Amino acid sequence: MIEEIEVLDSTGERRKISVNQLPVTCPRCNTYLSANVLGAIVTGTKSDARRDAIAVCQCTSGPCGSIFTAFYTIVTEGGVEEGRLLQSRPLEYSAPSEFSEAIRNLSPVFCLTYVQASYAEENGLSEICGAGFRRSLEFLCKDFAISRLKTDDAEVRKNKIIRSSLSQCIDEYLPDAIKDAAHRAAWLGNDETHYYRAWSERDIRDLKALIQLTAKSIDFTLEMEHYIALMPAPKM
Repeated sequence: MIEEIEVLDSTGERRKISVNQLPVTCPRCNTYLSANVLGAIVTGTKSDARRDAIAVCQCTSGPCGSIFTAFYTIVTEGGVEEGRLLQSRPLEYSAPSEFSEAIRNLSPVFCLTYVQASYAEENGLSEICGAGFRRSLEFLCKDFAISRLKTDDAEVRKNKIIRSSLSQCIDEYLPDAIKDAAHRAAWLGNDETHYYRAWSERDIRDLKALIQLTAKSIDFTLEMEHYIALMPAPKM
């Protein structure tokens, strides 16, 4: 469906151009919508080989209302300009998951890496964001394993954990209650860094869900151990 938007061009003139479509989903909340275009600019002049338009839009979903940008490439056919939608992006990224204080204290690098990988995903860097999520998982698992070392040979075992593969770390140092989610997250994470994909029917959404399940399992374990330490036995 052809729409029209008002743009400001390089000469300072305001005019309307046709676009093949307005954004149909908000890149922040993923709600289907009819975007409200607040303003737009067109780069270059009609004689340029490549021209683009950038529109500032607002999500019309009440609970969201986020501001985002829509990117168009300008095509001229028969003297008529048309903007063709390329992609929409949030103006800024936000942490996609609110990790608990316990997880943030346990592994700040995990939280930072996960957020940066999410930022890459939000901005269309689909071929590299998976590697970032895989890296965040390794920090989470290894930081948790290291935090549980209490024996006299803790430093030696810490070095072994640091140098171990992620799979070895999960097998040897994580409690059984965490292993199921962590192993599956590692399988999908490896697919994001290897040429061959063993789990072609799964995607980045499954990887993120399993990483978050791993974090929640660790969080539950830490909280349970906290209360067991506070209340080791019934009061008589």
